[in-house]
Amino acid sequence: MTRSFLQTGTQSYGLPVMYDAAAPAQYMIEHFEASNNTSVRLWAILDPMGAPSLTSFSLTVPAYGPPEDPPSQGTTARPETFDSRFWSCVYRNGSLWATHHVNSSRVRARWYEIAMRGWPNSGQTPLLVQSGEVDPGGTVRTFFSSISVDAVGNAAVVCARSSPSEFISMFRAVRRVSDALGTMPHTAIIKQNTDAYSGTRWGDYSGCVVDPADDRTFWGHHEWSQAGAWRTWIAPFVGPPTLDEEPITQIIPMLAGSIVGGLPEIAASDDGFLVVNPAPVVPDPNFASRVDYVTTVPFLNLLTLGFRVEGRVDSGVGEYRVLLLNRTTGLYDLMATSSAGFGSDVILTSGGVANHSQYIEAGTKQVRLRIELRRILSASAGQRPAAKVDEVKILTSY
Repeated sequence: MTRSFLQTGTQSYGLPVMYDAAAPAQYMIEHFEASNNTSVRLWAILDPMGAPSLTSFSLTVPAYGPPEDPPSQGTTARPETFDSRFWSCVYRNGSLWATHHVNSSRVRARWYEIAMRGWPNSGQTPLLVQSGEVDPGGTVRTFFSSISVDAVGNAAVVCARSSPSEFISMFRAVRRVSDALGTMPHTAIIKQNTDAYSGTRWGDYSGCVVDPADDRTFWGHHEWSQAGAWRTWIAPFVGPPTLDEEPITQIIPMLAGSIVGGLPEIAASDDGFLVVNPAPVVPDPNFASRVDYVTTVPFLNLLTLGFRVEGRVDSGVGEYRVLLLNRTTGLYDLMATSSAGFGSDVILTSGGVANHSQYIEAGTKQVRLRIELRRILSASAGQRPAAKVDEVKILTSY
């Protein structure tokens, strides 16, 4: 089945790759061609397979104008950048990501994240979440860009780069979801020309897409030149991981006596201890205490999941045991053990737990870490020790 609809009197549209099956409409984004523009126009195709119609919304954005034709090393010829049309866009997780090039004095690739907020059916209008420019500084230009975003909101732009003292190169910029809004701080040259631009049409062949196999690796495509002949370069890349410490949000005594302190005592390694006194009645006389610590991680598809536990005992010698609740089996898996003597700290840490996805609850994204303390009879005698826990953190990267 096909349908057709003719719209006249408008500019070029950027047509996004639509990842969200439940999107309320097929979106498009349009630039303007005046010398100074402060808006872009968003379009929605309604009822595309029935009686198609269009509705639009004007979104205010930072000012832009037609782009400069960029200079490059070794030639006076300049690639034609045409206008500020949107070369690439993606709709995912409710946001439209789009890129075009702007600025008549020093052309730069600009990108946007626009929260569509269910428009036009929701009663809400689109909102500009953030925008930025791929700008290495100095006399460097960036142009002919493409954009992609993964499931958790990490985004990448692939573009061309040149300056009066640089041959044209293939360039990329990445932002992790935790980076400051409006920034793509992780940049690199992927492939550089070995000779000067020859004056042929250049560069509107850029591509950037996230690999569906892992939803993390980006594949960049762009033009480059060698010995006067243009070629296409394809390269995968991954931006640096975001490393975070997720604070514990809940302490649950499972088998323990009195607990002195709370969340502030385990927030940092500062000798402000959470004291867990031994349980009064236990089946094993060597067993002292068992406490669960719960946190929520930001995403299900983390790169790594780890932990950091720091503590000591108040007497004798004990054995700390760190376990994680396996959401698949319902059992606690032992992750680390270490003896702890009176007056000295022990640190149990792991930067990357194997098969870590099984320790994250699918619905809540909660992770449950258990700390057990046992008395070591060969090294201590008398009463069972109390656990003095200084810090508990879940470590994530994504």
